[in-house]
Amino acid sequence: MKNSIYVRLMCLILLSALVLTQNQLLSKAQVTQTNNLTDPKELEAFLEPIFAERMEKSHIPGAVISVVKDGKIIFTKGYGVADIEKKTPVVPDQTIFRIGSITKVFTALAVVQQSDRRKIKLTDDVNKYLTSVKVPNTFSQPITFHNLLTHNSGLDDIGPGRHTDDENKVVPLGEFLKTRIVRHAPPGEIISYSTYNSILAALAVEQITQTPFKAYLQKNIFEPLGMNRTSIQAVKSEYKQDLATGYVYDKNKYQKLPFEWSHTYPAGSINSTATDMARFMIANLQMGTIDGKRILSGKAAREMQATQFRNHPKIPGWAYGSQEAEQNGLRFIEHSGSNGDGYSALMMLVPQKNLGIFVACNTERGGALAEGVKNKFLDRYFPLQKKKEVPQTKNPAPSALREFAGKYRSIIYCHACLLNTSYLPPNTTYPPPTAFEVKVTDDGMLSVLGTHWKQIEPMLFVRVDGETAGRSLLGFKKNSKGEIAYMFQDSSRVFEKDAP
Repeated sequence: MKNSIYVRLMCLILLSALVLTQNQLLSKAQVTQTNNLTDPKELEAFLEPIFAERMEKSHIPGAVISVVKDGKIIFTKGYGVADIEKKTPVVPDQTIFRIGSITKVFTALAVVQQSDRRKIKLTDDVNKYLTSVKVPNTFSQPITFHNLLTHNSGLDDIGPGRHTDDENKVVPLGEFLKTRIVRHAPPGEIISYSTYNSILAALAVEQITQTPFKAYLQKNIFEPLGMNRTSIQAVKSEYKQDLATGYVYDKNKYQKLPFEWSHTYPAGSINSTATDMARFMIANLQMGTIDGKRILSGKAAREMQATQFRNHPKIPGWAYGSQEAEQNGLRFIEHSGSNGDGYSALMMLVPQKNLGIFVACNTERGGALAEGVKNKFLDRYFPLQKKKEVPQTKNPAPSALREFAGKYRSIIYCHACLLNTSYLPPNTTYPPPTAFEVKVTDDGMLSVLGTHWKQIEPMLFVRVDGETAGRSLLGFKKNSKGEIAYMFQDSSRVFEKDAP
């Protein structure tokens, strides 16, 4: 009897162990299934509510996404409509969106191709290759291709007068640049994003190759990559019906915007589809090649994606043509873009994961959609493994931080417009960005627009409050006089300090 009870007890234990093991295996299988990045059905289910929520909230008529991984397009989908009146659906391999400043990545690639083909060195003075216009000698240091591709050339960003509503009034690059190459800082001092970096780089490519820049892109990038529906400035005639209509949402209704022509087209006028952009991402992630076609050597492609300039060694800066970012322990490169005629887009490459994401929509105010997709995607498939803590070190005396205090404003504006009204439309003024104040607190920290920052190195602070406490960094940099002149959070949020 005892043996019978013992046998039954052992069987029960073994059965329980078997059930537990099966449940554990099932649980693991479910985790794998719900975090399978390469499963299109799962990606669709994951992304659907994100697009639905963000598109409704931001009043976006149509949007598209393409995701590439390990040399393959693993997911594409269109959402909403390309044209509200016609109710034309967004189709990933058909609908054309304007990608704005992502165009600058293509222009950077064209320059790196010239270096790869030994036509130039990226450390060369760009003036060596310019014939129709020259960089003025405002500062003793020359501007190099390296400076142009990393936005530390110190060129001003003269915004007024860059666009026209008439294709026949577009001015050739050299002619347009003659009065607009204005230097406001020495090269190599600070990241100061400017459209004119790309325009000057494109002009140099034109003059080196003796080829119009539009034709150069078509022959050297679009065609070899099989980007058949992609063009710059004008949409190809056979695909004009596939261009998504650009909109702005104003006064509780959508308003159609006219097509915009740009004198600075190498910086922001490429038109493309999600699948064409997927091919571009794959070629870059595969070190310059796709389907047996090579547009860059592996060495040049790696150089293009590598860190090339930072304002501070611990704060992301620029690769060639793309800005760096770090999130959830991953380094990636990206570029966003928007057009005044109603489009916005984002392209992100994660080289260490061989992953790329492209998002576009037909309203200029679509940045929140792309950023939301990016953030939720990274949190789901590459979650933060360990939370960074704020160092528990003693704060310095408030007096030791006095040099950081003062008024700061974004460095990205037309400095020349404040001195020369010829850059402005008649009877207009150009106010610089609004200044804000950085203060020193009584407990030895910095207060910036309601956030608080603790010093962890002589020129580096970490945020102590909010969701990004312990992760967000704030850097400072001195000018040649040894004075605090700049403050920055990343490669785009760069601020100059007002003179005392």
